[in-house]
Amino acid sequence: MVNKIKIGINGRFFTKPFSGIGSYSLNLFTSLAQANPDLELIVVVDDYLDDTVKTKLLTFKNIKIKVIKDYFFLKLINKGLAKAFWEKFQMIAYLKTQKINILHLPYPSLFTKIKNCPVLMTIHDTIPWTRNNYFKRNFLSKIYNKNTLKSALLSDQIITVSYESLKEIKEIQGFENKEVKVIYNASEFVDNEESLDLGIQKLSEKLQINLSKTKYLFYIGGFDQRKNVNRLIELYNKEIANKSDIKLILGGDFLLRNNLFKELKGLDGKNIVFTGFLNKKELKILYKLAWAYISLTKIEGFNLPLLEALSVETPVFISDIPIHHEVGGNLPIFLDLNDNNQELAKKILTFYENQLEYNQLKSKISENIEKLNQQFSWKISAEKLYSLYQNIIKLK
Repeated sequence: MVNKIKIGINGRFFTKPFSGIGSYSLNLFTSLAQANPDLELIVVVDDYLDDTVKTKLLTFKNIKIKVIKDYFFLKLINKGLAKAFWEKFQMIAYLKTQKINILHLPYPSLFTKIKNCPVLMTIHDTIPWTRNNYFKRNFLSKIYNKNTLKSALLSDQIITVSYESLKEIKEIQGFENKEVKVIYNASEFVDNEESLDLGIQKLSEKLQINLSKTKYLFYIGGFDQRKNVNRLIELYNKEIANKSDIKLILGGDFLLRNNLFKELKGLDGKNIVFTGFLNKKELKILYKLAWAYISLTKIEGFNLPLLEALSVETPVFISDIPIHHEVGGNLPIFLDLNDNNQELAKKILTFYENQLEYNQLKSKISENIEKLNQQFSWKISAEKLYSLYQNIIKLK
C-alpha cells in the first residue's frame, strides 16, 4: 500500500463547469480531495480555468492543475482532431512524468497506456455508441466515438452513474464480463442555504419577468434531438399557454447555436422566456421558484436536472423512462411520451386547477427530500470512489 496515491485526471471538462460532465468532474473530485488529504489529484486541462473554478480548486492543497493547450495548427485543421491528439498524446506525456498510480478519465476519451498505471473510466451513458441517430456527426466524430468505445474496453475499471446505464453498458459486446461499478451523481444545491433575495431581483431584471410572482415551468438540460424540446414547446404553445397563466422558461446558452432556434423565431416572447447563460446561483433560483420543472427527454444516463429540481423541493413533470424512476422514485409526475399532447397537458393542468393536489405534491417531496439527499450525495460518491482507488492499487 502506497502512502500517497497520485491520481492523474483528464480535466478537459473542468474548463466547461456548467456542462453535465464539467459539473460532475468538479463536484466529485473536490469532494474527493476534501475528504482524503492522502490523495494527490493531478488535473490536466486544455485551457485556463474560469476564475471561480480556479479559486475553488486551489483551496485544496492536494489538487494540482496543469494547463496544456491543444496544438494550434491541429485546431486550425479540425477541433475534434486536436482534442483526440491532446487526450492520447499531450495529456499522457505529461502524466507519465508525474508517476501517477491511477489514470481517471471522467468521460469516455482516448488514452495511451502508461506502464503499471491502471485506467479507470467513467461512462455516463451509451448514447454516442448505441444511439448515434440522435446526433448529426461528421466523419471524424464517428471515428472518434468508435475509438472511445475501444478505449473503454481497454480500461481496467469502469464506473457509471446509474444502474440503468450499467444495464445498457452490459448489453454492448465486449462488456458482458467487464466489472462496472455504479457511483451516483448528486445535486450541488443540497446544504446550500445562502440568501437568494438579491439574486432573485437581479435575475428578474435580466429576464424582464417578476420571478417571485410568476408561475412558470422551467426546463434546462440541453437542446439536442433526444431532449425532445420541440415537443415540449409544441405542448406548451398548443395546450398549456392558452389554458393557464403559466409561462415556460428555457434555460441555457446553447439555444442560439442550435437549429431549434430557427424554428422558434416566430414566437412573440410573451409566454416563453429564453435565459441564455446561467451561473449556478441563477440556476438554483430558477429551480427553486419554478411552479414545476419539466422535461420530455427520450433517453438519459442519469438526468441531473431531475435531481437538482427535487433537491430544492420543486415539483417535477418528466418523461416516463426507467432512469427517471431510478433517480426520482415516486416523487415526480411521470409523463408517457406515447400519450398525445392533450393528454399530457391534462395531467399537468390538473395540478394547476387543483391547488390542494399541488400542495400535496410539494409536501410529498418535502417529506422525502432528506432520504433522497442521503441516497444521492457527493460525499458518499467520493467515499465509494476512494475505496475503489484503494482496491485498484491493491490489485496492481
